[in-house]
Order: sequence, then C-alpha cells, then structure tokens
Amino acid sequence: MPTSLTARLALGLAILLPIAHSATAQSTGALVEPDAAALAKLSNERPWQTNDGIIHFQGRRYTSWRAYFDERESRGSNDHRCAFRPADAPAPDAGTLLRSPADCSCSSNNPSEEYDPSVGVLRVPCVVHVIRNSSGTQGDIPLERVISGIRILNEDFQARSGTNGANGNNANIEFYLAEVDPDGNPTNGVTFSNNDTWYNDGGSYWNSLNWDPSRYMNIYTTTAGGNLGYVPFLPACGSPGSASDRVVVLWESYGEGAPIGPPYNLGRTLTHEVGHYLGLNHTFNGCEGGNCNTGGDLICDTSPQNSPTFGCNGSSCSGVAPDDNYMDYSDDVCMEQFTPFQNRRMRCTLEYYRTDLTDPIVQLIQLEQVGVVPALVPPSGLTAEVRITELQTGGLVPGSPRVVIDTGSGEQSIPLASQGGGLYAAQLSDLPCGNQLDWYFTAEDSAGLTRRLPASGAFSAPIADGIDQVADLDFDASAGWTAETTATAGGWERGVPTGDTTSVDVCSAPGTDSDGSGSCWLTGNGFSQSACANDIDGGNTILTSAVYQVTEPTTEVRFSWWYDNTSANNTEYDDVFIVEVSGDSGTSWTSLLTVSNGDSAQNGWTTSAFRIRDYVSVTSGFRIRFIASDQDPGSVVEAGVDAFSISAINCGEEPACEGDVNGDDEVTGQDLAVVLSTWAQTGPGIPGDLNGDLVVNGSDIALVLGNWGPCTGE
Repeated sequence: MPTSLTARLALGLAILLPIAHSATAQSTGALVEPDAAALAKLSNERPWQTNDGIIHFQGRRYTSWRAYFDERESRGSNDHRCAFRPADAPAPDAGTLLRSPADCSCSSNNPSEEYDPSVGVLRVPCVVHVIRNSSGTQGDIPLERVISGIRILNEDFQARSGTNGANGNNANIEFYLAEVDPDGNPTNGVTFSNNDTWYNDGGSYWNSLNWDPSRYMNIYTTTAGGNLGYVPFLPACGSPGSASDRVVVLWESYGEGAPIGPPYNLGRTLTHEVGHYLGLNHTFNGCEGGNCNTGGDLICDTSPQNSPTFGCNGSSCSGVAPDDNYMDYSDDVCMEQFTPFQNRRMRCTLEYYRTDLTDPIVQLIQLEQVGVVPALVPPSGLTAEVRITELQTGGLVPGSPRVVIDTGSGEQSIPLASQGGGLYAAQLSDLPCGNQLDWYFTAEDSAGLTRRLPASGAFSAPIADGIDQVADLDFDASAGWTAETTATAGGWERGVPTGDTTSVDVCSAPGTDSDGSGSCWLTGNGFSQSACANDIDGGNTILTSAVYQVTEPTTEVRFSWWYDNTSANNTEYDDVFIVEVSGDSGTSWTSLLTVSNGDSAQNGWTTSAFRIRDYVSVTSGFRIRFIASDQDPGSVVEAGVDAFSISAINCGEEPACEGDVNGDDEVTGQDLAVVLSTWAQTGPGIPGDLNGDLVVNGSDIALVLGNWGPCTGE
C-alpha cells in the first residue's frame, strides 16, 4: 500500500496535495538550478528543462518541446512518439500473476469470445499525478484539461458517437477519476507535486507518489524523458501492480487542446499509452513470419507493418495499412480505432494481469440460443428464436429485442415478439433462394448496454431447398485428377502420408490426411532417410482437377490444403502456393489463392471455400488447379490437397433431362464428350458418372444416347 499523505510530507521530497483538499501545490524547498557541470551531465542522458523554460539536451538548447521535436525530426529521428520498446520489458514476475496468462501472454494471443466487449463494461479507476517543476511554472495542467484526458480515453475506447473516436470499435472499457483514495478518503483523483527532478522524469517519483497500482491506473504527467509518452512494460512481460507500473505522458501533449499543438494536441498520446498499459504492442512489430497470433503485434486483424506511420499515410507488409490505429505512430487526427481483436486482448489483460483493477461486471440480461443452427434455411422462411433471461429485475428494456438479418442486400433489423417464458421470436419469410442468410440477436439492458448473440459475427446458413453434391472427393480414388511436374523431385502424387518423424518434424510434410479417409494428394510422399529427400526441388508441380459441369451460379467449392515453406533455410519465402480456377475447362485461368508464407506444420490443414460465380463464369466446364514450387535458392517446400467438394444449391427445380451434363437443355456431343473424357474412371464425383454407380462405363453412354436431342422437360 502507498504511504499516507502525512508520511509523504515527512519525506521532505515533494508535497503531494490532492486537489480535493487544496488547489495549491507547494515547493519542496528553495529553488536551486543545477550548475553548468551538473546540467551538462543531466541533459546528456535525457532532455532537461530548467525553470526558465529552456530545454537542454546533449549540448543543444531549445525554447520549447515543439522546437525540440521539430529539430529531431529534421535530423531523421522520429522515435519520440512513444518510448516503449518491447526489448525493454523485464521478465515476468510470477509472483504478481494471479491467473494463467495463456490467452494474452507476452508472445501469443487468443482472442476468444469470452473476452468480447459484449460480456460487459469494465470500469478502471484512475489517478492523474500532475508533476510540475519546483517553481510551478512548468508542467501545470488545469483541472478541466486533466478531466478532458479521461473523457477522450472513453471516447476512443468506447467509440462514442459524435467524437473523434466514433469510427472505432467499442472495447466497453470505461475510465473514471478515482473517488476514494487508498486511505479511504474522498478525492477527485488528481494530485499535484512540485519537484525539478521528478518533473524531468527522474528520481523514481513513482515510489513516493503511486496509489496502489493493482487498484488504480496511475498516470503521471512529466517531460516523459523527451518523448510524448511511454509505459515501462507490457503487463504480460513485466510486473503489473508493482510501484513502477504506470502510464507517463508529456504534460504538453495531455488532454484536449494540448499546448504542444498539432499534430499531437488531441489527447491521443494517452490513448496510445493506455493501449500499451492494457497489453497492446505497436502495430509495426514486423511482418509476421507465420501465425499472426504469435508474430508481429500478435493481433490477426491488424495488417502487419515493418515501420511506423508518421503523418496519416502509412504502409504495411500486406493488406490495408493500419495508419488509423491508436497503436501506430500516426498524427492524433488520423488515429480512430482499436480493432476487435485488440479490444479482446485488452480485456483479457485486465482479467489475467490486472484482476483487482476493474470494478466487477454486473450483467443484467443474458441471451441464449434456442435449438441449433440449421444446415439450410428454406426460401419459405424460418422462425428466428432467442431466449432472454433477466438476471436482475427490470434488467431488459421493453421492446428492445430484435433480430438483424442480411440476405446479401444489407442488414435489416426486425423486432422480436415475446412468446412468454423469456422466449422471443420473429417469422422470416420470402427469402431469396441461392443467397446466404446471416442473422444475430440484440437486446438492450437497463444500463444502456446492448447485448448480442452471437457475441461477434453472425449465425449463417444457405437459403435453399436442398444441396446437390456435384463432387465429394476423399481421394481414395484419383477421380480424374492429373499431375504434371517440371521439378526434379517432390511432384504431386496420391497416397497415404508416410508420417515418418523426419518428414513430419523436420520437413514439415503432413503426417495424416485432412478428412480421415487415409489418402490425399501430396508432394513427394515417401520415407525420408536423410534430410528432406522428398520435398519439392528445382521447379514446380501442378495438380489439375477433372472437368465439372456446373450450372447453378451459387455453387460452392470447398477443399483442404497444406502448404509449408517456413523451414530455417527459407528466409526469403520466395516460393509460393498458387490455386487457380477456370470456367472454360482449363483454357484460361483466374487466381483464387496465393500463399507466400505457409505455416501448415504449425497450424495444420486449412479449409477454404468459395462460390464459383465470384471468380469465373462457367461456359464449358469448371476446373481447379494447385501449383507448388521450389525455385532458386532451394528450400524445403511441402504441399497437400484433400477433402474436395462441389455443392450446388437446389431451389426446387428438377433437371431438364437425364444425359444433359452441361445443363444447356439438350443432350448433344458435348455431353457425350464429358463421358468419354472420364471413361473407366471410378469413385465419387466424376462428371461422366451420370447414373451415380461410381464408374464411367457403357451405362452412362446409354443415358446420353437414350435422351439425345432437346430436353422435353417431362
């Protein structure tokens, strides 16, 4: 526990007066400026501002902090935005951790739904320690501006409408100035101190000034060591709750209308540093070399960056640059959001590392799913139902329960009617067959919080009378797929993965197939006697599907793939895995998927799905191909394909006639050609297998010849 106010006075270092008791801070003694030698020593390590307002640093003199930053920027130094460096973080103090940190550790992140903001509001009590120089002429912040800093935190963390943070995502974290100090006395949560050393961010002031850091977020305004702000460590990597646990902000960049002026005068320095305090890294922690939950900034919904944004237009390794993110170095006016996964990591940090900091969550209502999500929703409609339980009397706002649906033309909010017993329902009808129905439920509690089910995303199902399987392949048979290889080794082949230790643990080949049938397509299958003898070497290998006749524009293709090129000798990641599709039987190809840094050895098989119409128009037949390569310089590359299916939406229409393979309402030579091109092939999903007996033979030709000519529709 921190020392009492009386004990602090007795220290003789500085007088700390809560504003609730006095608006006047007192000096700790006579004003004594350091002599030239002492000043030179002090200002060599960090900027030092004397009582005349002059800033001294390594032999240079500046008339203001704005001038100091401008001069540093003119010399190409832009690191003053934030002094936090991941490498500075000390090792975790196991004694301070009250729970397992698995979901938001120093090196990994798991943004599960239990940390979603919809769970409830987390309230954080704050104390702002305003530290001025010994004369009180530098560092003073009016109470109104102190309060504005906390208000801006709430605007940004709660994405409040009508504010600069409105375009963000609500973390449902609320900050407030403490109303009771550690000794149980009433306070407004602001203290003032006068001390030259502390003002210049020296002298371990936090040991004397802190309010129990496990129960208060301690914010200090000083010169911040010549930076706009910093925190000493991330909670998962340091000692949360220790005396040094703090947020430090340059006093001139604190709050609304901060005197430092643009571009750092909108209070976003505090927002940025509190993001660190709650476990967030900078967005520019490097291009992720694998799993986004363990690389870069540990956040999968921020595009990775190698370097920070200065100004408003940044760059990224891939995707949209996060130059509007509070954890970049952008100008204040450009910062406007934390992402949903950043919000979840911050809430996880509060739960694991700052257990005693927040007020308990009070949940007033609970939304529960009724039944299971249907595999299909008929065009005639369905009854959308949710159960809402009031956990406290009067917790549900009457008339607020709604279901929000989207069938492809935008969201529509529909009121739910009470059915009694906490059950609420709405009838959905006349749904467009062939589209996807997404839906979720909302209700408002009496505290003004909107509850949502599911907490993020939506329930989803295709709108259809049924699903027709055009193909469903486990690759226990070839099903008409072919491979061609220019590589010297490691070409595509169909088989059961060997699963030997060298192939799996050293070479990153799949140890098993994806769907459990045993077989799959994979590159260079075989036991590795030494090194990685069976991976792809010296060229590429192409796996191409059979031709599939597809008529429904909403037909979906689904497949599992394996690709790994993350071995130690593949630092350039110059080899790529390419998936292409064709709507003209393979005459031309369109890119579907490109993977430049596969990490399947760590993440396992990946399932991808897409609608054919989103990429190609099918004119004579649909095909897909998979290209894996190992170009110079050589590296270890392994790939696989399994669990391939093509599913067509059935909207109740009957096929025009048997034998019409391509759906053009007549049986012609084109249909016969499909049968002949797959002659004698066996297995499910073969286009020429018209009668579904898993083999293409004379019976299929008989169906074509027996229905030759225009379809009658009978």
